[in-house]
Amino acid sequence: MAAKTWAGELGTEKVDTFWFDPDDVVVVTDPSDPSGCYRRSAHHKPREDLIALFGEFGWLDSSMVVLRKDGDKFKVAAGNDRVISLREFNRRAREQGRETQRMLCIRQRGGPDQVTGVIVGENEGRRILDPIERAEGWARYLRTGKSERTAAAMAGMKLKEFQAMMTVLEVSPSARAKIKSRDLAPSAAVTLSRESTELQEAVVTRLPPKAGVREVVAAVKQAKRAKSGDATPIRVAPRTSIVRKLLDAVSSGEAHEIGPRDMLLWVLADERLSPGQQREIDRMLALDVKAKAS
Repeated sequence: MAAKTWAGELGTEKVDTFWFDPDDVVVVTDPSDPSGCYRRSAHHKPREDLIALFGEFGWLDSSMVVLRKDGDKFKVAAGNDRVISLREFNRRAREQGRETQRMLCIRQRGGPDQVTGVIVGENEGRRILDPIERAEGWARYLRTGKSERTAAAMAGMKLKEFQAMMTVLEVSPSARAKIKSRDLAPSAAVTLSRESTELQEAVVTRLPPKAGVREVVAAVKQAKRAKSGDATPIRVAPRTSIVRKLLDAVSSGEAHEIGPRDMLLWVLADERLSPGQQREIDRMLALDVKAKAS
């Protein structure tokens, strides 16, 4: 343990700060523990994004763990995920013959009520970044010369998921504003980013509130048809839950007004099929009927 240091400006209450081995502190897993340090995060698994951060930067001094002294033990009052993840990082480091890391902690004085207040206050004080802010932060990291693969590991994502997340920075200003205000699903950015800025702007202005991928796909197709002089409306593809109910109804033989072929065309969201595609659908439905009859 390093020597005690004082934190804070002149005239403020002094705070004890220490370097700890994560294995030397207690993550409270008993909800009835009288210290008030229990949180459900005590049962979390190590986070790969934090492990990647430790590997890239070491322990970040701004990432404090709050401890409460209880007899001869120090219990984690805030920072369970960081402690659990650093333990796993050190376990892997020992297996690979690399140097382990310690964590910077502050000691929280007071009774269980104050400890609980720290826990609740810390969580309430966190501001969740909107999708644009998050992507902009990772874009700054990539500009330092790091690869997308490294950034994806640090974000705890697969590479394709990370790349999809970053497409919110490739959409038009109106689309970006809607994503930022959470009036447009970030996942829709992948579809929009493939189109021209002009088409994106035309699509976004016609989207309903809280639009998702289905609405965007239909709107893009509609805009392209309108551009070619075709005003035939396109319906939005139904939700998976609705499709599943229809399929269940067909397979169980329930009475309904939608025939198998019409239902299939509806599921395809009014896609215009070529004569060859229509024949293929009819052939597949005929084979299905024949199989059920046998």
